[in-house]
Parts: sequence; structure tokens; C-alpha cells
Amino acid sequence: MKTTIRKHSDALVIDMTPEILAALGAREGDTLLVTQGDDGILRISRADPSIAATLDAAEQVMDENGEMLEALARQQR
Repeated sequence: MKTTIRKHSDALVIDMTPEILAALGAREGDTLLVTQGDDGILRISRADPSIAATLDAAEQVMDENGEMLEALARQQR
């Protein structure tokens, strides 16, 4: 599937063709999640509200406990 990047006001936007939206199972107003794999490839998926809430909670825990998590990560090396 092919799309274009264009300027809209002060932002750049990606045109989501009906074909792309159908592949994502998405429609206007849905939230999309963009993640990057270890190989650098971007993945776009429709955000699941229950997963989004879980990710928000995990982010809050990481923010509140960042130093401890970094120390644990250093110990695992």
C-alpha cells in the first residue's frame, strides 16, 4: 500500500486511503499506535482502549520508579 506525506497547517500528515484504513480496521476518529521494532521498522495499529489504559499505567510506574528500574537493568547486564 502506498500513501503520501503532505503539509497541513503547521503539521505533516499521512493520507490514510480507504485501503489502509480497512487493513487497520480503523475509521475516522480512531486512535492509532505507532511502534518501532528493534529492526527500525514502524508498525501502525489501531489502539485498543484497554491496552492504552494499561500502557498509561505502566508509563506512570516507570516515571515514578525510573532510577530503581535503571539500577535493576544495570544489574541484569
